[in-house]
Amino acid sequence: MHAEFFAERGFTLNPTQLMFERNIPHGKQVIFMHYTEDENSAQLEYTMGIRIDLIENLIHQFLPTLSDFAEKSITIAQSLDNMGKKSLNKFKISSSKHLQDAINSAEIFFSNTGFEWLDRLSNPENVEKEFFKQKYNPFANHNFVYTAFRGSALSKLYNPGDYIALRQKFLEMLNEKNLTPFTIASFLHFLNYLDHYKAA
Repeated sequence: MHAEFFAERGFTLNPTQLMFERNIPHGKQVIFMHYTEDENSAQLEYTMGIRIDLIENLIHQFLPTLSDFAEKSITIAQSLDNMGKKSLNKFKISSSKHLQDAINSAEIFFSNTGFEWLDRLSNPENVEKEFFKQKYNPFANHNFVYTAFRGSALSKLYNPGDYIALRQKFLEMLNEKNLTPFTIASFLHFLNYLDHYKAA
């Protein structure tokens, strides 16, 4: 399913995670397929994302995560049903024809919109702009702590002019949320590191 279509764009299938991957200079582009079923029907949903290796390797030094997760983590992800006017909703699958229709629709979406989004967000400076745009409503469907870490790191490394404003906003929001002292301490430790960070 999709292998030939995505292979033409340089993506290879990672069968253990049901996703397609394409290496880029800063990390990789990924396309996940989420297939779930119950007694009556099945559902197919797509998510695309970008991993920026430098950001993920940096934040996971300060986050209490398993190394396995750190290696697979994605910097920014977007489900296709959250793309504004160009959205592609989840597919309900109850026959092989429905499945083929879903595959065709997804391939048209990626040809017209998805690959362009992936290529644009493959530039870390564009990812930073997305995080900065979301500073007052930081990616409602993402874990806020990870968003704060990623947004701060992206800003410091790729657009230092935004760093102080974004850093302050995340600190304010962190204090408003009922987070553990350990999480807050980890973030403060991370900010201290970023404040003194010098690019290699």
